[in-house]
Amino acid sequence: VELIADGVGDVSFLRRDEDFLDRPNQIRESLNKLSFYINTIFLVWIPCALHNTIKSIRRLPNEMRMERKLKRYQALWCIYFLSLGFTFLMVLLSITDMVDTGGKNFDSSSFDDGNHVIYIVVLASMAMLWKPNPMAPMYGYQLLQEDNNNNNN
Repeated sequence: VELIADGVGDVSFLRRDEDFLDRPNQIRESLNKLSFYINTIFLVWIPCALHNTIKSIRRLPNEMRMERKLKRYQALWCIYFLSLGFTFLMVLLSITDMVDTGGKNFDSSSFDDGNHVIYIVVLASMAMLWKPNPMAPMYGYQLLQEDNNNNNN
């Protein structure tokens, strides 16, 4: 359970030893617990929000020309599950290493390094997804010109 949850955040709060009773450790553990809960909320909320957005866009009439926006949200959906898949792959590698070598090759620093790689992959994917293109004004807001006659009232 601890290895699987470690992909979501620091789960050291699950262990309660004699150091847990110290005040600074209790504060740190409370923050770790809060971080774990927030990460878990995002783990559920992001795919639900993406799914509902994609479903809403698909219900719109074709005349609104939302194909590009739909493809963009579908790409976000893929990026999310790609990062989640990499995280579970790291957990499986850690479990396999624990069984084979007793955890000599894959430790918590390997998990941190893997999380950094996943972060860079997600960041690069998002940058490529939102790179500037000629159709960008279609997604942006335009400043409305104010009429001077209406401002004099």
